[in-house]
Amino acid sequence: MNYASNLAFIHGLDSMVSMAPDDAVQVVGGNWQIFSIMVNQSGAALNKETTVTSIDVKSGTGDGESPPKYSLRAKMTGSDETGVDEYPVAFDDVVVATPWQFSDIVAGDGTIQHMIDKIPYVTLHVTLFTSPHRLSPEFFGLAPGSKAPTTVLTTLSPGEEAKPGSAAAGKVGFYSVSTLSMITNPTTGQQEYTYKIFSPDVVTPDLLSRLLGVKIPETFTGSTTPDTQEAISWYHPHVFQSYPVAYPRVTFQDPIVGRGVYYTAGIESFISCMETNALMGKNVARLIVDDITGKTPSGESGQKVDGGENPKTEFTGMDMGEL
Repeated sequence: MNYASNLAFIHGLDSMVSMAPDDAVQVVGGNWQIFSIMVNQSGAALNKETTVTSIDVKSGTGDGESPPKYSLRAKMTGSDETGVDEYPVAFDDVVVATPWQFSDIVAGDGTIQHMIDKIPYVTLHVTLFTSPHRLSPEFFGLAPGSKAPTTVLTTLSPGEEAKPGSAAAGKVGFYSVSTLSMITNPTTGQQEYTYKIFSPDVVTPDLLSRLLGVKIPETFTGSTTPDTQEAISWYHPHVFQSYPVAYPRVTFQDPIVGRGVYYTAGIESFISCMETNALMGKNVARLIVDDITGKTPSGESGQKVDGGENPKTEFTGMDMGEL
């Protein structure tokens, strides 16, 4: 399984990605730095820890032939403030680069003129924990005393039907378990293992008891009796909407959702990563330039498409050549 889904529920590109894990590379400290540097080198104003709360057509604009300008309201990320001041500058174009369904942005009348699809996402539970115990060989059907693998990726058992959602991992209950590193417990001074589990549902003490071959208390950390060593010394669960459900698609979200309003996160319905979103940003940047210069998507200035006044709204293509 990859992308927290069964093979039966992902399209061809994701299937090929799942079959080619070798030779992967990363930037030390995180690939996010590539895109952070791109933003910094662009010279654009950057408001960190700021969340946009609303987009509205600015009063007195967008009437007749004149294009609209847009006003934004924003707040400090995590703040509960409601009376947020309007941003002092009006914008000719707005690019929404986050999945609309998670943004909590309120769009004023006339702002969004084409419906934005709601994309189904996979709910993924990531469980990190440390333990002095190795993975139990008996859990994997190996002989007692043998050595269990450090990383295990699961498949469905013979006769199990591929299903979406919490049943996607089958009776084993998780997609993968990985031994990340060895660490020293600062309290005991002993060496322990750091583990990571991907699962479609909450990891239970019962599953961890079988996985490690020792009794795990309902509290996860702590000893089952006062005189026994902790089986798990540190435990951290996290759940989030990790990947779009990668169903095969025949239609895609139009990147133009209003007059001067663009949407890059429509690519999420197909594949979700920083690189493809950056590619969508490139496409949207081209559309904005074409609009400013009066060019049509074909590159011919002044040509109408199907008699429309705004030929750019007819453009639904995407340059996938750089994927």
